[in-house]
Amino acid sequence: MGNRKLEIVIISAEGLKDVRYLGHMRTYGVIWFDQRDKRSTNIDMLGGENPVWNYKFELSIPEDLFNDKNTRLTIEIYSRSLSHNKLVGSVSIPLNEMYEAGIPILYQPQYKTYEIVRPSGRHQGKIHISYCLGDRIENPTPMSSLSPKLSSSYSQMSPSP
Repeated sequence: MGNRKLEIVIISAEGLKDVRYLGHMRTYGVIWFDQRDKRSTNIDMLGGENPVWNYKFELSIPEDLFNDKNTRLTIEIYSRSLSHNKLVGSVSIPLNEMYEAGIPILYQPQYKTYEIVRPSGRHQGKIHISYCLGDRIENPTPMSSLSPKLSSSYSQMSPSP
């Protein structure tokens, strides 16, 4: 079994908890299904609690992971500041749900909205994404060559604006 191309666009979020004490929230998203390979969006400098990214990721995912009910695509939203990056909230999406919804209509974007879970466990805000399943890839390219990759110490780093 090969890999399958998965395009994901993190479109926007709305109604986020403002985790800053002073100033304006500048947010970015981090996405992964394998913690060793995390990717980051650009930083939204203006949207505050309602950021817009429209950032596309192209992933090559082993097809057998789409059948594993425990494999999830995780999206975390962070607020960037000079001293540290603070987690605003996250979403965890089972890959098998994306596969089951997307396989009958390959190459057609699916638009979804998910509730964001804050670190406290409460729900606040929504994230809007689209995803599209693509071709089966028999000789997969390493994932790191498909989209920008973060260092494993991403929470200590600030993506450049």
